This record gives sequence, structure tokens and C-alpha cells, in this order.
Amino acid sequence: MPQTEATTPRPDLIDSSQIYQTAPESVMIVKSNDLIEACYHLTLNEQRVILMLIGMLDRRTEPETIYAQRFRLYATDFAEQFGLEQAGAYKELVNVANRLFNRYVTIDQPDPDEPDLAYTKTRWVTAIDYLPGKGGISLMLAQKIVPYLMQLEREFTQYRLTAVKQMTSVYGFRLYELLMQWAGTGQREIELKWLRRVLQIEDKYPAVKDMKRYVIDPAIEQINAKTDMRVSYKQIKSGRSVTHLVFSFEFPSRQEERAAKPVSTTGQPQSLFTDDPDASATKTPLKTKLPSWKLG
Repeated sequence: MPQTEATTPRPDLIDSSQIYQTAPESVMIVKSNDLIEACYHLTLNEQRVILMLIGMLDRRTEPETIYAQRFRLYATDFAEQFGLEQAGAYKELVNVANRLFNRYVTIDQPDPDEPDLAYTKTRWVTAIDYLPGKGGISLMLAQKIVPYLMQLEREFTQYRLTAVKQMTSVYGFRLYELLMQWAGTGQREIELKWLRRVLQIEDKYPAVKDMKRYVIDPAIEQINAKTDMRVSYKQIKSGRSVTHLVFSFEFPSRQEERAAKPVSTTGQPQSLFTDDPDASATKTPLKTKLPSWKLG
């Protein structure tokens, strides 16, 4: 067990054990659609760490507070959450943090009111503290990434971390999110050229058959076997070349749960951050103006 802070809780320190050892099944991942469609590459464990950090956010907190907060992540929580061996978990967490410090994400057209701004490039984290005696690390989120995770009123996507935590395919994580963005329709058409750029594999798998063999099919196999989503797809050709894929998907377990639930007669809407992970998945990925503090 990690050694948590014995003193009065500090507003500048968020402790993973307070979340992942109490109610891990309720952890929600919420991202703006701009971030869902951003261009980046993360390894499997880097992706897992980022998701755990996002799951630790209190979205009611003022953004200025988040800028100064440290997110303490314990190796025991990291290993337990994803079914990893405890032995060597801290060493792996440190290795992941060291790589993550140099990772960046590219977000296209971040400000609709500034059309000349083609894209923004930002790191995920800006600082890392190492606590070998406690088997943990503390990370600070980059200021430019916070607006895409906090106080989102529209054009965002959310899902439960438990829905994806069994996956071991980095492409599975990304494809799941890209489809969840359109959960309300159950279908999404994606251009292969655009998908290669988003996944940062533009110099890999130029042949469609290889793209399917090494990226698409393994991702779908994992999504179907290890998440709450069931996916299939078909190819769309322009002339003789396959240029787009149309994905169709559904959530059988959710349909069963809803069929078993009594219909509410209160007329009260559900909270976006509690019971219905696909309630916020938008159907029209339009650009939304970010308040001035977000563009700082």
C-alpha cells in the first residue's frame, strides 16, 4: 500500500490512492473533441498514465488551481488498475514518466476566432517529482493541455476508464475514443490519410492491407473483446483505391442495462459526469471558442 499524506489534505496535491482505491469503477475520462482528434503518439503505458491523470481531475476546480496542482500516482495503483505485476511497477512508472516528459500533442485549429492559427503543439506534462520511498511520482499537467480537459460545456466525449483498461493496443485506445465521439449515431466514416496523421504513423503501412493488418484489425479485435463496444467496418473506394473506412458500432451491455432500468418520471436530467458515459458524445464536431484564459 502507498504511504499517503498523513497531514491535512493539501489543495495542490491530488493523490491516486484517494480515487483508485475507493471507487475506481466510477472514474470518468473526459476530453474535448479537439483533443480526441489531435495528433500524437503514446506507448501503451504512457497512454495508461495519461488516462489515470485525467481520471484524477476534479472538473469543478478552477483552471488556475489545476495549473499549480500535482497529481501523485503510486505504482501500486498503476499496477492494480491495469492488472500489472507489482514487482518492478515503480521502475516502469519512472521510465514512463521520463518518456512522457518529452511527448507532445498537436491540436489543429485550436481557436476558431483566429483562423491564421493553424495548430498548437503542447506537452502533456511540465514537471515530474520522484518519490522512491513512497513508490510514486507526482506530475503537473501542461497549462496548454488543461483547457481540453476542464470545464467543457460542449463538444466533448466521455467514457469510463473501466471500459478500456483491459486493452493492450495503443491503436485500440485511440480508435475507441474516435468512435465514442459519435456514440449517439453508432457510425463514423474516417479517411485513412487523416487517421494515419492522427495516429502519427504517416511513414508506416502505406499499403491499405498493411494498415488493416497491423493497426485497424488488431484495434477492433481488442475493442470487441475487451471493452463495452462492438465494432465492424467496411471499406470505401475512390476509384480503385480504398480511401475511407466506415465503422459501425454499438454497446450491447448498455442496451441490456437500459432495458432493465425503470423509466424515470422525474423529468430531471442526469449529470454529465455520472451515469451515462455516452450522453456527452457529440454528433457534430464543431469548433468551440475557448475562453481567453484557456488560450493564454
